[in-house]
Amino acid sequence: MFYYGVVTLYLKGTAPMDKAMVEELESKHAALHALIEEEEHRTHPDEDLLHRLKKEKLRLKDELAGHLTH
Repeated sequence: MFYYGVVTLYLKGTAPMDKAMVEELESKHAALHALIEEEEHRTHPDEDLLHRLKKEKLRLKDELAGHLTH
């Protein structure tokens, strides 16, 4: 899970991302991580599902990390 000491994140050209939005994104990221772990440990993991979950997890990570300023 991600933790940011700086709660204010900025989206390009928009208002700051508030603490609730950051926490929501972190929660979604953690949930995706758990789903990926669970699927990877199945006897026959669904590779298409894993690909989609990992892609979404990366998108959330980029959204959180890519907009940190100051």
